[in-house]
Amino acid sequence: VNLMSLDLSSNRISSTARLNERCGNLTVLKLKCNSLTSTEGLDKLYSLEVLDLSGNLISKFAEISRLGALPCLEELWLKENPVYYASKYRV
Repeated sequence: VNLMSLDLSSNRISSTARLNERCGNLTVLKLKCNSLTSTEGLDKLYSLEVLDLSGNLISKFAEISRLGALPCLEELWLKENPVYYASKYRV
């Protein structure tokens, strides 16, 4: 099975550290309204084009910066995360 899109919204997920081991070919991943504080593991999903992390607990810019390594990423949703409300969020 070649899974391309996965919606895991509202599942109380707190870690994505090993997600790349099972879902390496995803192009769309929705993790909206979970309990994520880190993007560890997501930075290895090199085929991702759309990533929705809205409504999580991400508060550090370093967690967002690591996603810069994703060569195909076109859309990143971060609304309703602590980092979203930081004054330099869009810099």
